[in-house]
Amino acid sequence: MNVQVVILAGGWGTRLWPASRRARPKQLLPLLDGASLLQATAARLDPIVPPQHVHVVTHASHVSEVRRQLPEVPPGNVVGEPQPMGTAAAIGLATAVVGARDPEAVMLVLPADHLIRPTEAFAADVRRAEAAAAGGLLVTFGVPPTHAETGYGYIELGAPLPGAAGARRVARFVEKPDTATAERYVRAGTYVWNSGMFAWSIRAIRAALEAHMPRLAAVVAQMDHIARGNADALAARLPELYEAVGEATTIDYGVMERSSNVACVPATFEWNDIGSWSALARALQTDAAGNTVRGAHVSHDSRGNLVLSEGGRMVATLGLTDLVIVDTADALLVCPKDRAQDVKAIVDALRAGGMDDLL
Repeated sequence: MNVQVVILAGGWGTRLWPASRRARPKQLLPLLDGASLLQATAARLDPIVPPQHVHVVTHASHVSEVRRQLPEVPPGNVVGEPQPMGTAAAIGLATAVVGARDPEAVMLVLPADHLIRPTEAFAADVRRAEAAAAGGLLVTFGVPPTHAETGYGYIELGAPLPGAAGARRVARFVEKPDTATAERYVRAGTYVWNSGMFAWSIRAIRAALEAHMPRLAAVVAQMDHIARGNADALAARLPELYEAVGEATTIDYGVMERSSNVACVPATFEWNDIGSWSALARALQTDAAGNTVRGAHVSHDSRGNLVLSEGGRMVATLGLTDLVIVDTADALLVCPKDRAQDVKAIVDALRAGGMDDLL
């Protein structure tokens, strides 16, 4: 059974404002020593699938940049959504594009904004997930928690699944918890972080969409019919098809939390969801004082800060601890690291104030 990979690269990355904007979202920024998160995601697939089996679903306005960053991926494998409608619609679109070419495939779904190490452990876990998916299961990857993180959803693990390559049944999905609940989950040892990465056969995810999201499944069936005839015709029809999707939602809420056919592969790799400035700081190297720096910076008696200066302007810190400082050409963000998850509130305030030029 062939493996086809779908990279989801359509988000705006609002928690990494002001560097991440609609026109330049986080997955396309050179945050990793010159490489983008998207490029890092594609690079770790080299030992798993050839570039011809890699597909990217992004926003229509970013198709050209994705193709520029991933020249090894066939241009026709990069698909642009006309509007963001959540991961359920993006995955539905991907099943139509991939299924038109390889209806018997196992599809590996990866967000573009994760940092994963080492590649060898990731590849081994992908093989385990593929084996379980080939048996008809909807497989998610769960990351054993290293601390009581309140910014992630959790999965409670059930019994091991015989013959499913180490996968375990999912007892339940849990929304982002408060600190006390997250601490309890970590102590229990039966909860893992919900990584948002999946593996399933085209047939299994189509059946799940039909059972739990029939409206979206009907739209996907139309997409599939069009894609089998002419992929270019599908791109032209996507605006009207997306209008028929209805409410935007995630694949977790729309399918995974409702299905009884779900398994989890506990990850053996290190995983970091680059969803906030504090998460990025944890993923990058620090200096002797624990500061993470990108750009021009002078420090005196400052520790544990993330400093990013995009425009080359010097940022000087004196007596500061555990702050996020992001300086761009038209906006400056300063906040405590432990409030980094709340940066989206700034974006919401800008939108409410009609300052769309800063989004």
